[in-house]
Amino acid sequence: MINAPIIDDKLAIRISADFRKSDGFNRNITLNKDDIDSESNVDLRGKVLFEPSKDFKNLITVSYSKRREGENFVDDLDPFARLSFGNIETSRETDNLSTVLDSEITLNDNWSIKNLTSFSTTELDSLRGLNASRTFEQSDISQSDAKQTSDIFTEELRLHYKDNKLKAHVGVYYSNDKRTEDLNAIARSSDAQLREGFLDVLTPGDLAGLAFFGFGVDDLVGLYSGLTTSALNQEDVKADNYAAFTEFSFDYSTFLTIFGGLRYDVYREERKNRFNRNEFSNIAALANPNSCLHPALVAACTGINGGINGLFANIDPGTRKSDSDALLPSIGVNLNWTEDLATGFSVKRGFRAGGGGITPINGTVFDYDSEFVWNYELSFRSQWFDKKLTVNANAFFLDWTDQQVSVREDINSGLSSIPGLDNNRIENAGRSEVRGFEIEAFAQPTDELSLRGSVGYTETEFKEFTNNGVNFAGNEFPFAPEWTLSGSAHYMFANGIYLHGNVNYQSEVFSDARNSQDRVLDARTIVNAKVGYKKDNIDAYVFATNLFDEEYLESVSRSTSTVITGAGQAFGVRVNIKLD
Repeated sequence: MINAPIIDDKLAIRISADFRKSDGFNRNITLNKDDIDSESNVDLRGKVLFEPSKDFKNLITVSYSKRREGENFVDDLDPFARLSFGNIETSRETDNLSTVLDSEITLNDNWSIKNLTSFSTTELDSLRGLNASRTFEQSDISQSDAKQTSDIFTEELRLHYKDNKLKAHVGVYYSNDKRTEDLNAIARSSDAQLREGFLDVLTPGDLAGLAFFGFGVDDLVGLYSGLTTSALNQEDVKADNYAAFTEFSFDYSTFLTIFGGLRYDVYREERKNRFNRNEFSNIAALANPNSCLHPALVAACTGINGGINGLFANIDPGTRKSDSDALLPSIGVNLNWTEDLATGFSVKRGFRAGGGGITPINGTVFDYDSEFVWNYELSFRSQWFDKKLTVNANAFFLDWTDQQVSVREDINSGLSSIPGLDNNRIENAGRSEVRGFEIEAFAQPTDELSLRGSVGYTETEFKEFTNNGVNFAGNEFPFAPEWTLSGSAHYMFANGIYLHGNVNYQSEVFSDARNSQDRVLDARTIVNAKVGYKKDNIDAYVFATNLFDEEYLESVSRSTSTVITGAGQAFGVRVNIKLD
């Protein structure tokens, strides 16, 4: 990072660059690669500060980032062996370029104008092999290739006012978002998948009829072995967001502060979706059920063929539009009981616009409504023992209406699914609630020792939510831990040597809205530590992350028999040097 004045008090620049690379923890057996989950990040940023006068300030920021991620999912039979069996090297590359202009004009001691203009463009290119588990046949060709682009323009203009008691602003906001996505997927179903799929779709009567003539599911598997399917999912979205807003904070007295605001949001989305399912391949029985080995199999083949043929209809819903708008008020008070003790209460309404999409596997077009949430929060702020101890706390309650939830559509595995792709869609939960609290404390008992700690409790529940005939009412939100705890200690010796350690705990979570027991992610406790030396312009230390090599999962996919494991134990050295 370099800071450099060009013209004193008028013009300055700042340039920073950051590069990171990690070889990861996972090994791909099929490709014989140890760094299959390697990551690399490049971040470049330039800033130009231009102040032609003390009342006119302009800051231009240009940022570029490039991210590359490898294959982070591994076989679930022995997840902490961290082995993948895919025959395709996964990659996910994201490029982003953004420019932001932040201008401020001071009109007088009370009034000022602030303008924020930004533009960013993002490109995503990902290739994923879909047979990373050892349960897949290595000769299978199963992969998805996604390409996405997004161009976002935003403009925000605000008029600010401030005096000894009142701080307020009014403003307008506009954004335009253009997105395109092409998802190509091809999959060859293994015999095991076909067997599972046939058992899903065949009735007990079908199975009994086959058995009467001496046939079973494996005979059907033999007829359909090698079933290969492909799909192309295309989406174009244009979205405009308009808003007008105001916020204020008024010190009625040294004891009472009142704050609040009002925002009106309008969101308009226009989307074009198209889903193409290509013909199945290499299955003579699909073209002619009578070629089945025995008349007893004809009925079963005909039913299966009909189900498969129904999947391959191309879908072009044309242009679909959705409009959403919302009035979003907020109000609150802060009570300053003493210089070191304050409490507060606030109520805010939140909003996320509705929209739509198309499922990646069978091309189901879906729409979902806007979601709204009322957020009620109590706050407590305090300092004790001559400011050597700070204790803060919040208690909150969120009342959701039509919460947008990602759910997996139930379809017959092995026949209508492409291995490795979850057929996800967005659905609205009628009502849901969140309640909880968080407490954090910071202590400085001596000049050398500092301590931090926090505890959080969150209870989530779907109150009204039915999807595909399944009642989710009473279920917890996915990836929402009930308890979180953290603590850290830092000790600085007089000679510049220091010790630091921190611990973080998270209770178990469900990884889907169904609260499936086979998709529970266990609780985990992560300990990190470092020993270093800091003096003047140098800070050098040896560090350890996940010191005790805690084994935990971050995600589970039953459709691919794979999981994502958390980062393992790592040690390193870092040196920071600042040159004046």
